[in-house]
Amino acid sequence: MNISTIGLELKSHIKLSEIELARILETEVETLRNASLHLLEAGGKRIRPTLVFLSALCVNQDIEKVIKYAAVVEGIHLATLIHDDVIDESNVRRGILSVNGKYGFKVAILSGDFILAKITHFLSLLENKEPVRLMAEVIMRMAEGEVMQQEDLFKIVSIERYIIRCTNKTARLISSSAFLGSIDVLDKRNIFAEFGLNLGIAFQIIDDILDFTGEVKKLGKVPGSDLRSGVVTLPVLLLSKKSREVEKLLEKKFEDGINKIIEMVKNDNVLKESVDLAKYYSNKAIECLKELKINNIYAKTLMDYVKMLEERVS
Repeated sequence: MNISTIGLELKSHIKLSEIELARILETEVETLRNASLHLLEAGGKRIRPTLVFLSALCVNQDIEKVIKYAAVVEGIHLATLIHDDVIDESNVRRGILSVNGKYGFKVAILSGDFILAKITHFLSLLENKEPVRLMAEVIMRMAEGEVMQQEDLFKIVSIERYIIRCTNKTARLISSSAFLGSIDVLDKRNIFAEFGLNLGIAFQIIDDILDFTGEVKKLGKVPGSDLRSGVVTLPVLLLSKKSREVEKLLEKKFEDGINKIIEMVKNDNVLKESVDLAKYYSNKAIECLKELKINNIYAKTLMDYVKMLEERVS
């Protein structure tokens, strides 16, 4: 079996998880059904379901048993995207109308809530209650991370607080994806969870770097959009340690000042320093994979995925 064959295998599994998610979200209220399925039908990278399946395949788990978990993690992710677009007042996501843009913010809020409620209810019906407890905490922490981000708009905070935000907003769900794929393998599942946590933090840092260095076509938004909306991420936090002017410009919230910070970031060494921190966490993820002592093509695929993530900013 080669990487190409694994890609086809994963694609098949992911399709089954999408069908399962659509089944979980079934409702007789047409507008709610259409709004809830809007982003699912639009496609996406499906990173979290992929991690569920790769983790399961690494430890020879029955794929039929983890399809539901792949559906669950993607559903939670989609709900957060819907809510994010309401918070950001965004009518477009990745080149198509967001749920907010197509159905209005009221339906968007309710459809996001509906997805989370449906998934929690679905998990509560499973004989094993561990997944529902786990995902309830993930949802809670994601909400905390989002509110922390709102508290921190246009503010310089500690690197430690930034990492907590990354962990809550992004990494916990990725960690849970790897855990759920290996949930029945008691001696390895916590290592998979630690792998996912470090991968998730690296993923978010790299995403924040790309907000300054990426292209509009690939990002789906104008570079610097996060900072313009007040979200201060790692490159700017590092820059603020070198220049007091950064905090003063942020406090004024003027467009010219924000544009100046963006140029300062691009012309300083902080992007490389940010990449170094991302690699610190991606290396920790790789160490977790080595600790698993699994020698198969699926473990190698996970290793390759981490390295591919690093290459996005190399």
